[in-house]
Amino acid sequence: MERERRHRHDQQGATLITSLLFLVLLTGLCVGGLATLIVNQGRSKNLLSSKQALYLADAGIQSARKYLNQHQSRWDVYASPAAQTLIAPTPVGDLGSYSVTVQDGGGGGVLVTATGVASNNATATIKSLMVIGPYVPDDAVTVNEDLTISAEAVIAGTYGGVHANGNLLLSGSPVINTNATAGEEYKASGRPTVNGVAGGDQAYAAIPFIQAYSYHGFRDYLLAWDGNVYDRDGVAQPKVKGLWQCWKFSSTWHSQKWTLTCDRTVNGTLYFQTDVAIPTEIGTVAEPWIVTLLAEGAIEATARRIVARAPASADGGLFKAGTQNFLFLTDEDMHIDGHRDQNLTGIVSAFEQFGIEGDPTMAGYIVAQDGSFLSRLVDENYISGRLALTYNGNVPNPLVKTVQSRTWIVSN
Repeated sequence: MERERRHRHDQQGATLITSLLFLVLLTGLCVGGLATLIVNQGRSKNLLSSKQALYLADAGIQSARKYLNQHQSRWDVYASPAAQTLIAPTPVGDLGSYSVTVQDGGGGGVLVTATGVASNNATATIKSLMVIGPYVPDDAVTVNEDLTISAEAVIAGTYGGVHANGNLLLSGSPVINTNATAGEEYKASGRPTVNGVAGGDQAYAAIPFIQAYSYHGFRDYLLAWDGNVYDRDGVAQPKVKGLWQCWKFSSTWHSQKWTLTCDRTVNGTLYFQTDVAIPTEIGTVAEPWIVTLLAEGAIEATARRIVARAPASADGGLFKAGTQNFLFLTDEDMHIDGHRDQNLTGIVSAFEQFGIEGDPTMAGYIVAQDGSFLSRLVDENYISGRLALTYNGNVPNPLVKTVQSRTWIVSN
């Protein structure tokens, strides 16, 4: 009996020791696992912060390219031997901030350095050599903010795409031959057809600074804010019954406007210091209106039939190299309410926003800089109806240039 009690006591002791050893081992495993978890969490946070810093630096590069596009006239100032501040530290929500410097990069380019600083002070740097080159947009429609395309628009051609640096919304059943992209959010409803890339969070599209006064020297006639028309030498042109070549001037306390009133007018490059309205049919397929309209105000084309094209080199004196391929250029809004008999060929550029309705036929590209919101003719960039737009990348202009990145170096 004594031997059995001693045996049970020995077994209980062995069990206790085994349990204690197991507890020590389990505790060690838990402590080790916790330490590993803490290390991994630290690594994950560091990785996240590094990515945030890189994204912030990229935002700095995009902001710099946009800024340089809008200040191309100061290019020589920015190409200094020593680095100078281009964009001061700029916060981006709770993520952190970015700052940008610029200096001479050689070969006519500037070296842009963007530094992103995440919320925990992790940093990343991107260096980019930027140059100024001819603007050949990758897409038939490019806007700097948001764009809505609805109904049954058809964007065709080898460059038949659309891009919004803001949000892009497709609805109805538009057909887009190449890409439909957005710098921010992309949304699609209905049955749109996109034959290329369709999505958001895409690369920023550089848009050059295009305003009417840059092309003032290429005018054939100036239709002024005072109701007079002047030739290139500043000589006032005679009017008949208040009209000049079917153009009528009107003025109110808040705006001035030149309105086309009949179906025949002068060809050439017309510079307006006012708003422009085209409610009257003009041009035919056999005899198109050969014109470049440059307006410091808004342009509204609503006539059922407008057949117009930009002057070409074969048109002799009507052609101006500086305004090559420009059809409509406005410092404010552009509104086209089209019909099947509308046929417009050339570059359409709005410093503010554009709106296109109905079913016109167009060839060339459309660009909206979203530079301001002064005019209330159009509240946002949109295309509705059955616009048929074709762009093959073959409408250059020697004076329209954009800032382009040639190199890209990332460091942490």
